[in-house]
Amino acid sequence: MAGILTKGYGSDKEYAADKAGYELAKVTGFASDGLRIALTKVEANTSHAKETFSTHPKTSERLKKLPGAAKKGK
Repeated sequence: MAGILTKGYGSDKEYAADKAGYELAKVTGFASDGLRIALTKVEANTSHAKETFSTHPKTSERLKKLPGAAKKGK
């Protein structure tokens, strides 16, 4: 368990989780753009984001890979 907390799951798993969360939000009637909004705010505050998300892929890459990114021009 400690390895997950310090090393994360890996980029492929993070992107898959982002996509699954997007799809789940969409089917259940929640705002499917919520993760994009949250990640954009995280990216704007990079001083805390670097430490907090050090085991995650770059936020900008996560935003690019979110479903609907091409429609948003991101």
